[in-house]
Amino acid sequence: MVASNGEIAGAINLVTLVTLFTSIVLAFSAVGSWSHRHEVLTRWPVAEATIRSCAIHRDFPFRRNAGGIVSWIVCNVDYSLDGVAYAARVESTMRHAGDSGTYITVSNGRLVTVRPEVIFKGWIATHRPGSQLALRYAPAHPDAPTFIGVDNVVDLEPVSGSIAGVFVFGVLTILGRFVSARLARADGAAL
Repeated sequence: MVASNGEIAGAINLVTLVTLFTSIVLAFSAVGSWSHRHEVLTRWPVAEATIRSCAIHRDFPFRRNAGGIVSWIVCNVDYSLDGVAYAARVESTMRHAGDSGTYITVSNGRLVTVRPEVIFKGWIATHRPGSQLALRYAPAHPDAPTFIGVDNVVDLEPVSGSIAGVFVFGVLTILGRFVSARLARADGAAL
């Protein structure tokens, strides 16, 4: 049985709604991420912390569906603010990779393969226990520091990825609407 143009257009419209919804969610995510990062980078003070330990943590959330590894750095740090000593745990941005431990991205206009754990190991090697690290903290919660604004290994800026997603899903939405309209016109002309 061959599907009619109307049935195909209906399926494309459904997919188009999903891509439109995804694009909208990513747009709101980009705005929220930008707003939070802007607040942290402009209003949260910086504290010099002493690293007690740093380690790579891993999770395999997609193992049942043929894989994927999520890894991130966790550091235990000590710092002092206004004579009050704090001991805190701070976590880097999570990096997703395939079972091979790699992912592909665009850097300087070309495709590159990235191995997050290798990058994390290098970062940890240069940030040994006893070394200093500048962290930001919320004035209302000085006991919860963040890596935001530290460097691009432990803090990936998520806004550009969300905007890229908005663009990709927006283009898919427009393309889906175009194809759906063409199929509907062709179906109408055949009658």
